[in-house]
Amino acid sequence: MKSYYVKLVVFSVLLFATAFFAGQKFGISLYYIVLLSVYFTGYSLILNKQLQKALNDSNKNKFTNAFLALTALKMFSSLFILLFGLYFTAENRLALGVCTMSYYMLYTGLEVWHWLGKLKQG
Repeated sequence: MKSYYVKLVVFSVLLFATAFFAGQKFGISLYYIVLLSVYFTGYSLILNKQLQKALNDSNKNKFTNAFLALTALKMFSSLFILLFGLYFTAENRLALGVCTMSYYMLYTGLEVWHWLGKLKQG
């Protein structure tokens, strides 16, 4: 459990640094990058905690249902954050969209990679 938190912190710091430097080049607001970093890191923590509870539940379908529901919620809330960012940004909208979707894909990939490994262990 603690190893996931360490991986998540290291991953989040590296991704924030990369987004920060890319934001300087493409004109993405630091506030938006901080918002994305805090949101996706926090969501990953919540997702991990909820999936751990569902994995230990006697109903084995609970894990699948929780994973699908939380992933769908993350997808729609990420879309809302993207629309919010696009509404308040007059320029560099493409860069903002690429940054948001990169965060979404990278964090989703980390979560899937972690849980596939955990489920294979048994």
